[in-house]
Parts: sequence; structure tokens; C-alpha cells
Amino acid sequence: GFGSKWNSFIMTKVLAQAYVSLMLVARGLLPGLQNEDVACFSKEFSLHEGMRWYHNLFPHFDSVQSQWKVLAETVFQMICNKDEKLLPLTKKMLNEKMETSGVAFKTDETGRKGVTRCFWLPPSEGLFNTMTVSSESEIRLCRTLLTVGFKLLYSSRKLFNDFKKAGTAVREITPELVLQFLKQYPNKVGILPCPVSETTLGSVVDVLLLLSYCMKANSFPKEMFGVPLLLTEDDVLRRFQEDDQVFLSLFADLVPNHRSRFIHHTLATTLLEIETEIFAADQGVLKKFDVFALASLLPSTANGSWCERNTLIPWDPVEGPSETWLKRLWEFLFKIHKKTETFSLEPLGKWPILPTLSGKLAPVSRGKVILDLTTSDSWSPGQKRVVALLQKLKCLEVDTKLITSNGRWNVSAIVKPYLSYPNSSQDILSVLDHLMNEGDISGCLSEDEMISMLQFLQDDVASLKEDHKFTSVVKRLPFFKTFHGEFVHLGNVGSVNVIPEGLPIDESDVWMRGNNCVFLAPAPKLDRLYKELLGVCDKTHTDCYINFIFPQFPRLTQATRM
Repeated sequence: GFGSKWNSFIMTKVLAQAYVSLMLVARGLLPGLQNEDVACFSKEFSLHEGMRWYHNLFPHFDSVQSQWKVLAETVFQMICNKDEKLLPLTKKMLNEKMETSGVAFKTDETGRKGVTRCFWLPPSEGLFNTMTVSSESEIRLCRTLLTVGFKLLYSSRKLFNDFKKAGTAVREITPELVLQFLKQYPNKVGILPCPVSETTLGSVVDVLLLLSYCMKANSFPKEMFGVPLLLTEDDVLRRFQEDDQVFLSLFADLVPNHRSRFIHHTLATTLLEIETEIFAADQGVLKKFDVFALASLLPSTANGSWCERNTLIPWDPVEGPSETWLKRLWEFLFKIHKKTETFSLEPLGKWPILPTLSGKLAPVSRGKVILDLTTSDSWSPGQKRVVALLQKLKCLEVDTKLITSNGRWNVSAIVKPYLSYPNSSQDILSVLDHLMNEGDISGCLSEDEMISMLQFLQDDVASLKEDHKFTSVVKRLPFFKTFHGEFVHLGNVGSVNVIPEGLPIDESDVWMRGNNCVFLAPAPKLDRLYKELLGVCDKTHTDCYINFIFPQFPRLTQATRM
């Protein structure tokens, strides 16, 4: 009836307006307020006490009796409809005079005393702070947001919820809104690019806090472009831009001359948590740092003999890569291999990155001259014996401890295609070939040991004879016993024959050299190797005299002829 309408009119038109008017007056009566004209607090305690008093002036739905709920709703709605400046934004300042410049001021991080200014904003401008603000990092994030001019209110989730219960359109802080603000007002952070210490943010920590909060937005991977939070490893702050892409990686230390092309490691650690989403979004501002990228930047690290090459070099940690650098490189390769379906070391083919126990570095392309002798249960007794013989010959061994950082990284799958292994006769021949090119291996092994090595190769004669280069390496081995007891190689020899014992040995070297041939002692244990791979023929004493010795008679001394 009429009474009900009258009550409604009084509450919605008279009392609500009076309530709002009293709130406007109350702004200047906050406990602890130092100056009514320029609202400020000198102590943190006073600020919180004053704000607590002020917030309690707003109606609270959970304590309002049912007949007064209409009044409570109307008060909140009137504040929003008239856009009254009743919502506090507080900002700590180092100097009271700074408040007139209109610039966002740095938070006092040094503990020096500074006043806290209170500004009054309408609902259309301010955003309610509904974060828990229970940790130091959240408190610092709030200060950082205020520093860059984000209009974050001194408020609570309870007050925000009361505004929403009244059906108003007030807004709360969200990662999406912070992201949008930073893209819209990048100069609030500073004129970029610029050293981070000279920006409004002032520190790596504050950049990380802002970025971490923005990353909570589901749209972040697609909305990165233009955000002024791209801090690179050289401590310069930039905007995320497509024409200035940087690598998302923790391995900038592999190419220290290119620090400006890598996102700062503190940010990278956080961003790598959503790496899949970032690269799936085709954002165009961050790119992967893979083996190809490393190979393109590695020339900047070249120094002296440490450069792209096809030969092994003595390892000089002063001129070439340090041990720390090599360990980091193999950690990088391990981690890239782990998350890459098609992995290859070919882009690094000419770089000496394979360390040996003898103090040399080999390019990846020459890895087959190096043995990986990591003990394996699958080795046969014959392979184990060959390993011992190769070590006796001082073959090159990869420094497994270094490339695995004492077993931290399992790089066996990475190096397997490029190194040699004792279960492959072809690999063994590659290693022996290098040893013979580097020096003379004659006399290093006993007769039994040389026979063992040749027997190992004989076991794989079928595959060896398919490639002439392996036959050539076998012939160059100085492991073949002549009928007169000398051990020789068979390289550049026209014919090789086996002859029974009993042939005179006087001046045998003269008539063999004259015929460009070698006569070997019988070796039943090596019969298949001799016949199938080396094409050795059996000769009788008669054959030898008629076809080899008599034609060379003029070269022999009288004593030998007799």
C-alpha cells in the first residue's frame, strides 16, 4: 500500500542519498589522516587502521536486517550510478612533493620513511583488490602495480562482493586486465628499450612478479605481443615484438656475446612452465633455442684453434671452451634431445665438442676415431679383449664423465651415431686407421695380441669385404707375420702369399721387394681373413723358386745363390 511505497521512497531516494553524502564527508575524517586537503598517512599502522574504519562505514549484507537490504542495495547502486569518488587508492611515496608530477612513483624498498598518499576514485576507474595479499610477493606485486599507474584500490573481497550483490558492474583485478593495461600503456613502465634499473619497475624481481601474474591469464600466450615485460639476459627491458624475437632458453651462457637475444633466465624459468602453450599459440615473439640456433650463433665464440674444422685439436681451456662450458653444452644437448623427436648433431658437425681422455677435442664429424668404452654387459669376451688391446695402443677415448657431468645426463643415445664402439669391427678399424695416421703402432702388441685383434676382425669378414676402404685399413695394420718372422703391413703390396716353413730366409727381403710381394708364415687361425678378405694365395717351395726367387737371382749375392 501507500505506506510501503513511502518507506521505499524514503530509503531509496532520501536515506540512500544522505548515506552517500555522509560517506563523502567521512573521507576527510579518517583516523590517522595527517592532512585533510592532501590525504596522507605517515605510518603504515595508521593507514590500515584508517582504512579499516572507513570500510566499516559501507553497508554489509551479511549483517543488515532484511528490511534494510533495499537501502544497502541502493547505496551501492547510487555510488556506482553517480560514479562517486568514494573508493580509496593508496600509494607510498618517498617524497610528498612528488605527488604533483603525475608520474608513477617507485615503492620504497629500502626501508626509508615515506608518506602514503590516499586518492579517491570513482567505481568506473578503480579496480578492487581481491587478491589475498597474504605473502610478501603479493604485497610487493600490489605496490608494483600501483607504481606503474594501475588503479588498484585499497579494498577487500568482502566489499567487492557486497557491491556485486547489489547488482553493480564494479570490476576486480584480473591477470587479463593487467595484461590489457600494460599493452595499452607501455610507457608507464618506461621508454623502452632501457636498462631495467632505469625503468619505473627498477628491478628484475618486479618484472618477474608482473609477468608471473599476467601469465595466469589463459590468453597470455596469444596476447604477449606489445607487453613491456621482455627482460633480456643483458638486463635490458623491452616490449615483446615480432621484429625482435628472442630465445626462450636457460642456455644463454653458451653464447655470451648474444645475451640480448635471450630472455632473462629468471623469466625463462617461469615461462618454460607453459612452453608448450607458448609455441602452440604461434605468438611470434619468442622462439626455440635448438641445435640449429646454437650452430648459427656459435661462430661468435670462436677463438684461435677453437673454430669450425675437420681435425682434432689439443684442448686448451684458456683459448678454447672451458670445462664448465662443455658440461653446459652437453646438458643442453641432453635436454633438447629429450623433448625433440628428430634430433641431430649434424649442425655442429665441424665444432670440436667431443672431449677425449688424452686432452684432445674432436669435431662431431670425426667422432668415429674416438671410442666410447663405457663398460657394457653385452660385450663378449673377445670384445673385452679388444678393448684392452685398444687401450694398450693408446686409442682415443671419449671423456664420458665430462659429457655426462659425472653421470647426471645420459647422453648415450645422442653420441651413439657419432662415436665408435668395440662391438663393431668397422668402428674398430676407423679408430686403428686414425692411430696409424698419427704414428707408428708397430711393436706395441705381442704376437698373441696381434693375432687376437686380427681374429676379432675375421669374425666380421663378410661385412668388411663389402667396402674396399675397410680392406685397405686391414692391409695397413703391421700385424702380419712373414715366413722369416718379421711383422709387416700389406699396404701397397702387389701379391700376398702363404708358404710352408723351411724356405731359406737369406736376402728374402731383396727378392720379395723385387717382386712387390710378401710371403707370410702359415696362420691357420686367420685362414678366413687371409683368403676371403685379403686374397692371400697358398704357394709351394717350388712355386716360390720358379716364379719369385729365380727371376731375382741377379740381385742376390753369390753366397745366397749357393
